[in-house]
Amino acid sequence: MRLVSVTFAMANSSQIFIPSLHLVRGICAVSVATYHYLAWEHEFIISSMGTFGVYTFFVLSAVVLLHTHAEEFRGSISRSCLLKFYVLRFARVVPLLAATTLLGMAFVHFQQGATFDYMWKKSFLTASGLFALHMPGILSTTTGAWSLGIEILFYLLFPVLALICSGMSTRAIALCVAFLLFAQYALLKSLPEPSAPEFWGQYTMPLTFAPFFGAGFLIYRSTRSSSYLNLGLSMLCLSLLFGFSLMFRQSVFAGGSTYLALTGLAGGAVYFAWSAKLPSLLLPLAMFLGNISYSLYLTHWIAFEVAKKSGVTAIFPVIAVSIAYFSWKFIERPARQFLAPPPREAVSSTAAGLPQSE
Repeated sequence: MRLVSVTFAMANSSQIFIPSLHLVRGICAVSVATYHYLAWEHEFIISSMGTFGVYTFFVLSAVVLLHTHAEEFRGSISRSCLLKFYVLRFARVVPLLAATTLLGMAFVHFQQGATFDYMWKKSFLTASGLFALHMPGILSTTTGAWSLGIEILFYLLFPVLALICSGMSTRAIALCVAFLLFAQYALLKSLPEPSAPEFWGQYTMPLTFAPFFGAGFLIYRSTRSSSYLNLGLSMLCLSLLFGFSLMFRQSVFAGGSTYLALTGLAGGAVYFAWSAKLPSLLLPLAMFLGNISYSLYLTHWIAFEVAKKSGVTAIFPVIAVSIAYFSWKFIERPARQFLAPPPREAVSSTAAGLPQSE
C-alpha cells in the first residue's frame, strides 16, 4: 500500500477524522503514564513529560472540538445542537471517570482503611463532573481527574466561545490568546512556591490552562498544507517538550520564558500534527493509541498497583495497555454508543472500530 494521507468521513462530510491528531493524543497519554511510573517506582521525575503531556491535551481538545462542531455554532446556537453537544461531551468523559472514581474509592477503603463517610463526598463530585465548578485540583479523588475538571468547564463554555470566534478575525483571536498568556503569567507569578501546600489548588485553575485551549482556536484558523514533514516536526516538538526536564533544571511551574517556551512546544506539536500526513503503516498504531488514550490516562494507576502487587513492576506497560484497552472496549465505547448513538451513516465506521467524532 502506498503512503497516503488517511482520513475518514465521520458524521458528515465536514467532519473528517485526522489520524495524526489521534496519534499525538495517544503519545501524550503514554507520556503521562510513563511519567507516573518513573516517579512512583524509581522516584525519577521528568516534570515536563507528565506536566506538559497533560497540557497538550487542552490544545488538542480545542482543535478537535472546532473541527467537529464549529459549523454547528457558526452565527447562532440552536437548542438541538447545544443539547447534542453536551450529551456527546458527557458520554465522552463521565462514564469512565465515574467508573474509575468508584474503583478508586473502593481501593482506598480496602487497601488503606479510609472510611466511605470520609470519601464519598469528593468521590461524588469527581464522578459526576461537578468538581469542575469548584477546585478540581483539590476535589479530585483519582489520578489525573483534576485536568478533566478544567476540561469540563471549557466544554461548558465552548459553544459560546465558538460562536464568538466565528465572527472574529484570526488576528483578533491571536490578540486574545496573547492576552490570556499575559494573564497566565501574572497568575503564575502571584502563586505561592510550588512546594507550598496551597500551591496545587491555586495552580489548577481555568486561567492557568486557558492559553492552551485558546491556542487550539488559533491553530484551527491556520492554513493546512498537508505534508509528511509536518509529522516529523510534530514529533520533534513532543520530543523537546518531554525531554526538557532531562536537559534543564528549571521548574516547569514557574511563569516566564521557560513556561512560555514549553507552551509553544505543546502548541507546535498540535499545529504540525493538524497539517501532517500520516504514513499508512502508522495508521494502526495511531488508531490504537488514540482509542485507548483516555482510558490509559485514567486507569494507569490501577496498572501500577497491579504490577506492584505482582512484585514485578516492569510488567507495568503491558498491564497498563491491557487495562486501557479493555476499559475502552467494555466501558468507554459502549457508554458512548449508548448515550450518544452515532448517525446511521457512521455505523459502518463504528463497526470497523474507527473512533467517533470527539
